[in-house]
Amino acid sequence: MATPEGDVDNSQSRSGFGTIGLSWTGAKGIIGNIIWYNVATRTRIAIPIDTGIPATKPVTFKVQSRCRVALSDGFHRQRPAGAIARWLGRKLMRLRFTRLLIVAVLFSVCGALVSQMQRPGASATWLADVIGVAEAAGAGAQAAGGAPAMPRTPDGKPDLSGFWQVMNTANFDIQDHIAREGVPAGQGVVEGNEIPYQPWALAKKQENAATRATADPETKCFMPGVPRVMYMPFPFQILITPGLVTILFEYAHNIRYIYTNGSPHPRGPLDWWMGDSRGRWEGDTLVVDVTYFNDQTWFDRAGNFHSDALHVVERYTPIDGDAINYEATIEDPKVFTRPWKMSMILYRHKEKNFRLLEYACDAFDLEKYYPYPELSGQR
Repeated sequence: MATPEGDVDNSQSRSGFGTIGLSWTGAKGIIGNIIWYNVATRTRIAIPIDTGIPATKPVTFKVQSRCRVALSDGFHRQRPAGAIARWLGRKLMRLRFTRLLIVAVLFSVCGALVSQMQRPGASATWLADVIGVAEAAGAGAQAAGGAPAMPRTPDGKPDLSGFWQVMNTANFDIQDHIAREGVPAGQGVVEGNEIPYQPWALAKKQENAATRATADPETKCFMPGVPRVMYMPFPFQILITPGLVTILFEYAHNIRYIYTNGSPHPRGPLDWWMGDSRGRWEGDTLVVDVTYFNDQTWFDRAGNFHSDALHVVERYTPIDGDAINYEATIEDPKVFTRPWKMSMILYRHKEKNFRLLEYACDAFDLEKYYPYPELSGQR
């Protein structure tokens, strides 16, 4: 029997019951389902729920709750049981709960359905209120815990794909520095704010700083090297594919290839601007070993430098879906007395239609010989 609105009228048999289940598996994260059984129509509907919460431990647990609901005439005429279940499922699939809160909210909804729907005059308006409370709780958990979790690749690793950029002044100076003409003040990214130079190397660094306007390799549009390319004031794109991580940089069309297929560094010695990168996963952290550098790059515009004995170990650890903690451990026995480390956060670009543009610094000096009238406004 149908109502004038076209919905099924189950008012002659007002009972139905639902089951809410949650599972946590190492591969798929926290997932669940709502199963609604309508006594009147003898139909069973299952709605999957994907909470978006990754499973970080190789454990499995299951929780289920069953609630029996007495449905009033008015409620059923507005929404048949199947529609209720589908609507509830769509609502819940958009939530991002913490592991504990999702269990509490789902059981609260189930318990509230039992207690409230048995009241005379219960209606779909009340159910909307219940779901609204659940959504508010989920939003609060998300705000408390940060942005949504990092997505996963099919093999369960963090999917770092996307557009990223630092928000610091490390390219000017990786240590604490005050503002000066053309340079904003900034907090350093070096642990302890100390770079352990050998005495001769400290003198060389000071000489570099005095001549940085022309001596900095960046002024010549050379490749920045690693780790400097990661904190240049330009965005970059990470692409994750099986066995290979590719990083495309807006600055001067630079590209990095990080091989994660287990292959070793090639036989050296080699003299490369960006070094040779070999990566591996340690849990959710991408660890990259970089070696075979030349001595032509600096760490910043302040004159911090290295030799061809530079060895860098990078660590990319997701903080959440929109931020990555980046660390670089620096070793160079020719220049430093001990290893030292810098760290910073890479932030995801989320602007609509964001893309890498072009910063071809090697072409700027040629524009006076080969001008582009359409760009300069000349006709």
